[in-house]
Amino acid sequence: MIGKSDFFGTIKALFSGRKKYVAFISGTLILMTCIALAVFIAQKSKKTRRAPAAERTFSPTQELLAPDGPQEQKDYIASREVKDAWSDADTERWFTPPEGKEMEDLRRANDKIVSDILGAAP
Repeated sequence: MIGKSDFFGTIKALFSGRKKYVAFISGTLILMTCIALAVFIAQKSKKTRRAPAAERTFSPTQELLAPDGPQEQKDYIASREVKDAWSDADTERWFTPPEGKEMEDLRRANDKIVSDILGAAP
């Protein structure tokens, strides 16, 4: 059986010289591993339970309204009705027919696209 003096002598020898650094590094690594394991277990147990899809469905009880703000007009419209075709007044106001140079540039761009497509064809 090991006596007291042998036991303490072994511990003293462990913490002296080069063995001192090895023991310190080993103890630090063991401590860090224990802390990481404890944090991992704590993180895993704290996960919140997500509600099932039936509980998460949204059902509005009121009509959605645009928020009041300084840049907003009181007659704010969130959407508009789209017309199928322009009226003659809209055509005169918004449509500008392309001129000769613009048509030529458009023709060149389209010819380039067609040649790129046909050039890759077998």
